This record gives sequence, C-alpha cells and structure tokens, in this order.
Amino acid sequence: MKRLLYTCFLILLISSCVIIFLQWNVYSQDKKALAEKATQDVRQRLQINQGGRGLTIRHTITHVNKGEYRITNPQNVDLYMNGQQLADPSLYIQKDDQTVTFSYSLPFDSAIKEKLLINWAIKMEGLDVKSTTVEITSHSPFKGVWAAGAAQTGRAEKEYIDYFVFEKKGGTFPLYYQQGDLSVKKLANGLYLYYEKGIEADWDLVSSIFTRFPDLKDKGIVVTSMHPEYFSDSIFFLKNINNSASLQKKINQANLDLLYPFKASNESWQQGVLEALAKGDDSPSSLKSIKMAANLREALSEDDISLFLRLVRAASKPLSADQLDQLLSSLTGDDTIFFRSNRNGQLPLEPLYHSDERLLEVNGAELGNRMIVCRSEELYPLAAVMEAAGYQTIEMNAKTIFVIKKMDSLRLYADKNIFVLNGKDYAISGIPIIKVNGVTYIRKEYLKTIFGALINEGKDKITLSM
Repeated sequence: MKRLLYTCFLILLISSCVIIFLQWNVYSQDKKALAEKATQDVRQRLQINQGGRGLTIRHTITHVNKGEYRITNPQNVDLYMNGQQLADPSLYIQKDDQTVTFSYSLPFDSAIKEKLLINWAIKMEGLDVKSTTVEITSHSPFKGVWAAGAAQTGRAEKEYIDYFVFEKKGGTFPLYYQQGDLSVKKLANGLYLYYEKGIEADWDLVSSIFTRFPDLKDKGIVVTSMHPEYFSDSIFFLKNINNSASLQKKINQANLDLLYPFKASNESWQQGVLEALAKGDDSPSSLKSIKMAANLREALSEDDISLFLRLVRAASKPLSADQLDQLLSSLTGDDTIFFRSNRNGQLPLEPLYHSDERLLEVNGAELGNRMIVCRSEELYPLAAVMEAAGYQTIEMNAKTIFVIKKMDSLRLYADKNIFVLNGKDYAISGIPIIKVNGVTYIRKEYLKTIFGALINEGKDKITLSM
C-alpha cells in the first residue's frame, strides 16, 4: 500500500514539474518575443524614380506600432496607400510591428541647372525613425548627379540609368541635384564631401578642419560653383575650400549657428560666450564674450558649466538672452539677468550678480531695492540706502558720487581707493562703489567703515541702522 502511494506521489510530482516547465517555457518565449518587438527600430526606405519631368516615390516605413498618427504633407502632394488615395491626414494602425507603404509624386524638372530639395518627404508624426535610406534611380535623358545631407553608400552609372543610394540615422534629409558630375570623398570624422571634378585641395587639411567640429558629423558638404553658400543642420554648400583660414571661420560660424541659434540678431554675438565656455579663452570669440565666460567661470564650478551647456543644447531653439538667464538661474537657484544686461555687445561688461531675496530695511524704513551679490561681494544700493538714512546723493559723473547730510559732504569714487570728507582725503583699502546694470552700489565693508552702519542679517530681512 505504501509502495502504491509513493508511486502515485512520484507520478504527481513529475507531472507538476512538467506542467510548470512547459508554462515557464511558453512565458519565456512570449517575454522574449515581446522584448524583441520592443527593440525593433522604426526604419524607412524611399525609392525614387526620376523621369524627365518628375519624381515618383515609394515610401516604406517598417516596425510601425499600433496607434493613430498624423501625416505631415509639406509639399501637399496626392498621397496613396495600398492604391487608395488618402484624403484624411490621420492614419490609424490597428496592430503592432506593421509595414506602411505610401506612394506619391513630386514635380521636378531634370533639365534644371541645380535644385535643392528640403522638407520634401511626407512624415508620420510621433514616429521615432532610427534610420533612413534613399535610393534614386534616374531614367532622365539629362546628365545630372545627386548629393545629399547624408552618406553616399552606393552609386552606379549604366548606359540608360544612374543609381544613387544615401543613408543616415534619423529622419529624411535634404537632396541636391545638379547638372554635370560630383566626386565624393569621405572625411575622417564621417562627413561626406561632394565636389565638382577638377577641384584640387589639401584634403588632409580640409579633413582636419572639419574634424575640429564633432557636431558636424554625418552631414553632407557640397563644394560647387552652381549653388550659393548655404548652411543647414544636414547639408553645407561651399564655393571654395582652398583658403583654410576662411574655411575654418565659415565652418566655425555655421557650427555655432546650428548649436546656438538666436532669435534676435543683436543677441547672436552671445554665441561666443557659449563657445568660450565650451572651448576656453583661446576660442575665436569677441573680447566681451571671453570676459563674460571668465565671469561665469569665477562663479561656477566646471561641473556646473558643463551642466549649463547641456541645458542650453537641450533648450528649445532659437535661443534668447532671457532664456539663457532662466537656465542659469535654474542651475544656481539665484535670480540673475547676466545675459539680458549684456545684450549689447558694444557696451562694457556688466558683471554676473544675483539679487538677495531678503527684504532690506534702513532705520525702520523698508526699501523696494535689494542687496545684490556680485563676485561673492555683498553690494547695497547706494542712493536708496542713503535716502532712507537721511542723506542726499548727487551723481557728478559716472565715476563720482556726492553724499550730503546737513553740513557734511562726502565724495565717493568708482575708480579710486579714497573718499573725501569735507575736503579731506582718506585712504581706504579698495574702491568703495561700483555701478552694476546702471545702478550704483556700495560695498558692504565701506558702508560699515565710512558710514558706521550696523548690519543685521536675518533669515527673511536685512536691517541697517545708520
């Protein structure tokens, strides 16, 4: 009897193990399949046939997941899917991991001397396209050539057709067509340089110049006499590459315009501040840009500067001085108007400072002004403090202030380490006043030593007794 019970128990145990193993195996396979599906990247392939008067496009997008998508049609072309014209810009995909194929045509005159196509393809909004391949088959009787803001990975010339293949990570890119021929050279940092036959250059030097700008990687550079010089986030057009100094200057400015585009032209010189922060004081920026960068380096750690630059790069574009101040304030926790107060690149530098949020009270009177902190120094608004303490201030010029009370007169200088009381000079260790953003401030130590101010700094209020 015991033997029978033991045998039954053993059979039950083995059966349970088999069932658990099978269930786990099925679960593991399902989990693996889900993981594989989740890691499949959205890719697109655009097959373009070029005839004499137009381009016909077969646009295939793979690994599209379930959801509703809005189709952007920048050229307002007639769009077809599975042979049916799409009138509604919304498209609903009912299952995951689908392949979607569109067809459409673009008007294009193959006899034209040259043509740059920008924002030419349709787009499914909300799709994160990881890679794009463009294949162009030209049946045109006109002998033209294609270039792109991408890598040329294939090219074949036959008796009746020409074939071009371009590939790049991300979405679609500009295409360029011109009569004649273009040679292709891959530079050291992954850039593809298309140039008219007959152009001679020191290719090692050209490559070294572009290599200095890693953010330009994977862009197309076209050197041609047919198209005006032009710079975008995917493709550059140049007339000449033999003058290395001129080339480096143009590429440096184009790189700055891509990294740090500004909305207002009068603020765009502040690109140089960001460049000087990123590269150091030897960068080719203006003197004021370098001074502003040095001012920031005094106030921020290297880690903070790196974080600030990352915040700027990630910010919405185009940039503005207001926006840079907001980013800087969010980093430091202090309200600053450093970039705003230095909007004009021709005016002297206004130093980096922030306002102390605590209330300022003088002899029981609350001021609307605040103490500021500049280069770790506490500065008090001279005119507001003196007026609350019963003094009168007169600004004689940008460097000299008179402070008067009853029979006493005192002269303060923004460029001398002395003060004059009733006609007598008194030497002090530093310069007592400084003008910041158009307002004259007095340094804390001279407010105490010259005027005998007693300063009590509380959590929410600073109290002065004079």
